[in-house]
Amino acid sequence: MKRKSTKLMALIISVLMLTALLPTVAFAAVDDIQITNVSATIAVPVAGENPAFTVTSDVNSEYIVRVWRWRQNYITPSVDLPPSSTFTAGASYSVWLEFVPQSGYKFFDINSLDVSPMYNQVRENVNVIVNGQSLDLYSFTAGGQTVTVQTTNNGIIICKIAFTAICEHDYSIDETIPPTCTEQGYTTYTCSICGNSYVDEDSYVPALGHEYIDDPDSADYIVPTCTEPGFMPAKCSVCGEPGEGYELAAIGHNWNRGVVTVKPTAHAEGEKLFTCKNCGETYSIVLPKLTVNGLSADAFVEKLNGNKNSLTITITELVSKAGSDKQTEATYTETFSINNNAAGIYEVGPYSVYVDTKGNTQIREIYIVE
Repeated sequence: MKRKSTKLMALIISVLMLTALLPTVAFAAVDDIQITNVSATIAVPVAGENPAFTVTSDVNSEYIVRVWRWRQNYITPSVDLPPSSTFTAGASYSVWLEFVPQSGYKFFDINSLDVSPMYNQVRENVNVIVNGQSLDLYSFTAGGQTVTVQTTNNGIIICKIAFTAICEHDYSIDETIPPTCTEQGYTTYTCSICGNSYVDEDSYVPALGHEYIDDPDSADYIVPTCTEPGFMPAKCSVCGEPGEGYELAAIGHNWNRGVVTVKPTAHAEGEKLFTCKNCGETYSIVLPKLTVNGLSADAFVEKLNGNKNSLTITITELVSKAGSDKQTEATYTETFSINNNAAGIYEVGPYSVYVDTKGNTQIREIYIVE
């Protein structure tokens, strides 16, 4: 993209020379024609151009206007700029113009000098005298430029005008800054001549904003437990900026199927132990007693030495769990040493059993005592 300055600013220098009312005509030759109006146009210096450009005059038949010299101000010692040099943007320069009358013409008394820049109508007047007299310098400001006027003994008018060189910018893209999460992007253009830069207002791109993701690798990450909540931090996937994060709910216990540590019987409750697979916490439940659906007693005698015998008694229960139709057997067996023909009550498991034996091998009677 290129930005060009507006058309070259021109500075119009108009010098109005009025005939003095006093009788001073004797200073001029009788045949000389009086020049009463003088003007010239010179362009403001543009960066990159040469200092030797043409000066034009509105009245070419009466006088010649020429560039006497260009100088860069504030340079010590001051030297004339060579025609091959170029202006630098922002630097201060001065141009010296000579107004030389043509043969047969003469500049007469100047009672007022009027300087009118094209784009600024600020005007100031300076009284000068020309006719053959060497005058001091007269300086004033007109339209932002400093103008100095002097004359020579031969009637040539010299004007010194100070400028700050402008630049007809040649802009191109210098740098494109992409948008970030928090900063907008833009494009900078820089002049290849003077280095001046600007940001294109139409090139701004809004900030992208953060894109947050979970960050389990953060030091702030807290693993939830069975009973306590955790915390999941967040970060921007683009720039890494930390986000707010969020709470992780407690995961709850993950119980196993349980292990029966105490089996229930028809006469005692049992116990079942459950363990959490995550944290190892445990709890137990009571297993209710079994229901006895059937009960029987059996015994046999085995002969030993002498009059001693061995009596084995077995109690068989037909039991089921509460609420279940499935039945299983549970047995209690005890062995006792008895004499021949012994009879009595024996304790077998939770039961009391009466047994009457005959001889050393027979059972006459057996029943469970209520």
